[in-house]
Amino acid sequence: MKILAKSALRADQIAVRKSLAVDGIEIILLSEDMDNYSQALDKLRRAADDFSVVGLEAPCEDKDLVINPISDDIFQSRKSRDYLFRCVDLINGVKQGTDCEAYFQYQYSFDSFDQGKPRHGAARKILLERIVEFHHELQHRSDVPLQIENGTPIGIRKNQPMYLPVTAGMEEFGEMRIPLALDIAHLAISLYTWSKAVKDGELYRVATPLGSLSIEMSDAQSSAGAYIGESFFRGTFTRDTITAIINRFIHIYHDLIGSLQFSNAKPGVGTDVHDEGYAGMNGLLDVERVFREAIIPLNIPYVIPEYEEDDYLHPTHQRDAIEMVRRLQGTLSC
Repeated sequence: MKILAKSALRADQIAVRKSLAVDGIEIILLSEDMDNYSQALDKLRRAADDFSVVGLEAPCEDKDLVINPISDDIFQSRKSRDYLFRCVDLINGVKQGTDCEAYFQYQYSFDSFDQGKPRHGAARKILLERIVEFHHELQHRSDVPLQIENGTPIGIRKNQPMYLPVTAGMEEFGEMRIPLALDIAHLAISLYTWSKAVKDGELYRVATPLGSLSIEMSDAQSSAGAYIGESFFRGTFTRDTITAIINRFIHIYHDLIGSLQFSNAKPGVGTDVHDEGYAGMNGLLDVERVFREAIIPLNIPYVIPEYEEDDYLHPTHQRDAIEMVRRLQGTLSC
């Protein structure tokens, strides 16, 4: 298991991460990073001079484009596909020009709501087939391993609540047999959302700070949500139940996990920027327990702390998280 620092594609941020004594770095592209392709490639290659592993993460949106390569909107689909193809070309350029290990990860992004209900028209099975087809096309173009990150059922894009019909649950990656970039904070938020969902016809309704929104849920997701919702009556804290479920998922699907982003998450359903990235101990997850019982024993290839910072040039939460992982590694190896 290798520990990677997290950084934006900024020379000063990348330089600071060298002091964290990690094995590599995962770099998130931000809006306008791809405007100057040669400059972006040069920055990534410079990072590869200092880190033996370089992971590249595509954003969920770039300027006014929500990245969704399988959207029913032809313009959005084409622009998203072009963007992701350019990202793959970028990481190929890093791999071809350096000796580093490299990978690329992206998300299948969101669809819109229409009066609080999902607007997309395709069935879940069709969406999964489209994702598999596109991922294989993208992988065929890539010189490095590709992964898809799990999202949350609801998120904010372009300042509006938007909906993720598939890839919030790990079982869908098992069905697709596609490598997973697991974000345990996203998964915790997904589980919490499913626990708050109420059956409403063919859909489920969730109360959010932005109003009542409807989501689709599989039978497995509904069962997991009900189990979490009932945990209080069994005398179990919600955090312990969500942590146990995530540990079980990691054990079941560990062979698909190419990388794992971790942080804690405040209780919420993804409509507030503060739902994830919480650096304390009282969120939805017992992060140390997940490392002790699942991540370290199963030797997940890459783990990446993804915490909010007051100052990204002084990543104190990230440093503390890395020290926590190192401590647990030492304890479990004794």
